[in-house]
Amino acid sequence: MTRMTDQQPTGWGRAKFRKSSRSDSTANGNCVAAAVDGSAVAVGDTKLPTSDGSFQHLVVDRVDWAGLVRAIR
Repeated sequence: MTRMTDQQPTGWGRAKFRKSSRSDSTANGNCVAAAVDGSAVAVGDTKLPTSDGSFQHLVVDRVDWAGLVRAIR
């Protein structure tokens, strides 16, 4: 399950998102944030905020997210 949000409120408020410790904190702002809610994970770009304080993001299944993280490490 994957879906993309636009700039509308999403229900994934910023408080749920955690910024990656490996994100670039320079002016380039290459930052990714993720939020977990039950079996779903929202992965967002911090340069693309929405009106509810979250970010434009993809929502993926938690199992799929874990597989991606495992493959990257």
